[in-house]
Amino acid sequence: MPRLSTSISIKASRNIVFQILEDVENYPQYFHYVRHAKILRREGNTMVAEIDEVIYGLPQHLQTRFRFLPPDHIEAEQIKGPFQSARAWFQLEENAEGTQLEHTAEFEIGRGIVGKLIHRFIADSYAQDRMAEELAAIKQVAEAKARETWSLKRNG
Repeated sequence: MPRLSTSISIKASRNIVFQILEDVENYPQYFHYVRHAKILRREGNTMVAEIDEVIYGLPQHLQTRFRFLPPDHIEAEQIKGPFQSARAWFQLEENAEGTQLEHTAEFEIGRGIVGKLIHRFIADSYAQDRMAEELAAIKQVAEAKARETWSLKRNG
């Protein structure tokens, strides 16, 4: 099962970064390839959401189960979607600069044309590049929120 991982340093508190990752409904604002995100149900620290996104220019409909384990861990598992199975997780570690965010994903590739497309998705670095792009988007939003919070505290 292919496994990909990437990380980024963010100048924002772990709490801010966690809140952004938990804000699934606003993923279309954060990630350009997400067209729609709708929460189907919430129960305790678990959420199931429908997410429409674009992979290699093709629209994909996913159903994903998220587990939010504050303050430092988030898990996501594909219930329905293009992969035979897919799991991902985020680990947030506070440090002197703010937060170190690590994103790891594992994919089990299906058969047929979709399987070939997904194999290409992973093999040609598209998936790795997209994970890095996701973290860069999270960094941008989190650091903007941190500056806004700091400004409000300073002026309030």
